[in-house]
Amino acid sequence: MEIKREKLRGVRKLIGTKLHESRTSIPHATIMTTVDMTELDQLKKAYKAKGQSLSTTAFLVKAIGIKLQKYPQLNTRLENGEIVYYDEANAGIAVDTERGLMVVTVKDVANKSIIQITEELRDVASRLKRGKASPDEMTGSTFSVSNEAMSTNDYFDSIINNNECIIIGLARYKKQLVVNDDDTTSIRLIGNIMGNYNHMLADGMPVAAFLGEVVALLAEPEQLL
Repeated sequence: MEIKREKLRGVRKLIGTKLHESRTSIPHATIMTTVDMTELDQLKKAYKAKGQSLSTTAFLVKAIGIKLQKYPQLNTRLENGEIVYYDEANAGIAVDTERGLMVVTVKDVANKSIIQITEELRDVASRLKRGKASPDEMTGSTFSVSNEAMSTNDYFDSIINNNECIIIGLARYKKQLVVNDDDTTSIRLIGNIMGNYNHMLADGMPVAAFLGEVVALLAEPEQLL
């Protein structure tokens, strides 16, 4: 049996150290609910047929940014024993790279269009993978998201980033038989959405209400255009 040993260093060591600090110093709590992505999927296909590709992540961060305006206590960070409130929602978006999981920032997402967010995210993520993203494009987030909708994961857990209040995770969505309010059935694209939050900064009820309103926006995505 051959054994290979490699020293933990570089970006991998930095990521591990930061995540370990977050997990051990912050009281993490998690809320999960389902999200109906049927209309969003159809809307994306309609735009793609017209030559415009829209990002699912763009819809997700736009919905979160809008609802953080109603729940400002969640658009916060703990810093030196103080709660820092932000008047702008800046999305820290996890990107898988050869060097490990890294984060890019798209700022003021509540006031940008889905097309703007899509184009900005794809541009900075592409440059990040080539090592060309600037420090400003990798800092300044006020909340984080991890979109694994293209994976085979039905559920995953996230670690809070940079002492923020929340990180939202979106797992894959797939066809499921749904019983409607009138007891009829239909096939819908259903997935899970997870909210990990810092229990120092927020309690479960407002986070649950916030996540429910984000889910409602994603279920009717034309409101986000």
